[in-house]
Amino acid sequence: MFDESVRAVRQQQESLDRLHGRAGIVLSAAAITSSLFGAQVLQDGSLTCLSWAAIGAFVAAAAAALYVLWPRRDYWRFSNSPKTLLGVWVDDEDTSIDTMRRDVAMFNQGACEHNREKLTHLFTGFQVASAALGLEVLLWLLDLGTR
Repeated sequence: MFDESVRAVRQQQESLDRLHGRAGIVLSAAAITSSLFGAQVLQDGSLTCLSWAAIGAFVAAAAAALYVLWPRRDYWRFSNSPKTLLGVWVDDEDTSIDTMRRDVAMFNQGACEHNREKLTHLFTGFQVASAALGLEVLLWLLDLGTR
C-alpha cells in the first residue's frame, strides 16, 4: 500500500511535467501559425472577419496554454515534509515502521486527491488550448482560401 501511494504521487508529478511540455508546444505552434499565416494575409493588406476570428483563436490558445504553464506556489502536494516526518514519527519511540508507512500512505492518498482536482483543471485548459489551435489553423486556411 505504501509503495502504491508513492507511485501514484510520482505519476501525478510526471503527468504534470508532460502536460507542461505539451502546453508549451501548443503555445509555440499557435504563435508560429499566426505569424506564418498572418504574414500571408497581411500581404493582401486587409484583415477580414476570418482574420480577426483567427487572431481571437490565437489569443484563446495562448491564454489557455499560459494558464496551464503558469507557475503556482504551494499548489501541489508531491512530497512529504521531512520536518513533519521527524516530528511525528521519529521522535515518538512508540511508533512502529508499519504505522509510519500506513500514515504516509494515507497522506499520499490525500495528496493524490488534492492534486487530482487541480490536474483536472489544467487538463481542461490544455484541451481548450488544443481546440483553439485547431480552430486558429482552420480559420487562417479559410481566410487564405477565400482571397
